Amino acid sequence: MFFRTMGGFADRDALSLLFILGSFYLYMASQHTSRFRNQLLLSFSSGFVITLLGLTWEGVGLFVAVIVLCELVHLLLDKSDQRQLYRLTCWLMPQVVGLLTFTRTYHDLSSPVTFLTLGIPILLMLLALITSISKKSSHLRYVSENS
Repeated sequence: MFFRTMGGFADRDALSLLFILGSFYLYMASQHTSRFRNQLLLSFSSGFVITLLGLTWEGVGLFVAVIVLCELVHLLLDKSDQRQLYRLTCWLMPQVVGLLTFTRTYHDLSSPVTFLTLGIPILLMLLALITSISKKSSHLRYVSENS
């Protein structure tokens, strides 16, 4: 039997696993850190590692979907606030910029890979923005009615 690495083919599975675990660790650390500045920094770092994973492997959307589901649960349970919107922005920004700048894989917007990797997180971002605006407007309406 002739192994792929002996034949000169690089095996990227170990690198992909490192990026997967790193991005999940940084995402979870951002959720459990008390200082807001550290939350933003860890969220940005998680997004950057996901960008590296996306440059390494096109199946990154499967792991992005896990984080999107966690954020969606926060939105549905009404545990979201303005800080979550900022964390989500810091998490998504390096992915969109990095994946659209450094590779052509994610330029076809009709592709399922692109939709899962970039489309669904952007839709979640828009949903979080709408939720934040509606909470703020309902709070302002409540304050003006009780004044």
